[in-house]
Amino acid sequence: MAIERVRVWIEGDGELQHLAAPPEDDTAHGWDGETICARRGHLRWVLPEHVDAAKACAECAALEGHAPRLEGEYPGPV
Repeated sequence: MAIERVRVWIEGDGELQHLAAPPEDDTAHGWDGETICARRGHLRWVLPEHVDAAKACAECAALEGHAPRLEGEYPGPV
């Protein structure tokens, strides 16, 4: 079974979209956490309409081992 990952922004860095484990509360707008490429900070959801492959973190993509979900494939926070 694959581990679910979500696309996030790290507060203060609006350039790269990272992958991280979702928060325990899926209604949270932001949470403190760590990306799969080991960057820690306050994370925010990347809404589906803002997913941009050109802004994807290359380290996260390499660690994930496959292409992350495409826009529209993940409903985001409830």
